Amino acid sequence: MTGRRGRTMAELKELRKFMNLTQKELAEKTGMNIRQIQKLEKGEIDVNNITAKNAQALSSALGCSVEEMLTLDLNIFTEDAKQSLKNGELDLHDLLRMDKYQKIKKLSKIGSFENTFYENYKWIPESLFDKLTPDELANLVDSFYDCYSAGKNAR
Repeated sequence: MTGRRGRTMAELKELRKFMNLTQKELAEKTGMNIRQIQKLEKGEIDVNNITAKNAQALSSALGCSVEEMLTLDLNIFTEDAKQSLKNGELDLHDLLRMDKYQKIKKLSKIGSFENTFYENYKWIPESLFDKLTPDELANLVDSFYDCYSAGKNAR
């Protein structure tokens, strides 16, 4: 299984485990049949073929959209972050923001310079963060950097 479909199913399983839920618990929270959960996780059901009701139920139960499940990379989180989620110190929204931050950092031309990147990243208005893709946000960070550099060089 390759491409978007296979990754989605793997991410559903990993996300469920990450949230410390069994298949049975997820089935109960969503109102879905446990067999449907199992088939989704194995890739036997394409995420594009699930009903809107089931997609909404999964989103509500896991705290993220199906689209976010497609793009979330759980491998970036440390054991401390995972423990913080289990302890309730962080929620899934916090982890999704951390994931997006890492993606922006990877895409930015200054992402490997932690302090420089952050000094430019922090100027992104909060209202834009959820509206723009990581690629668009990385371009914005790079533009802030370019503007700052141009102003500094103009002196």
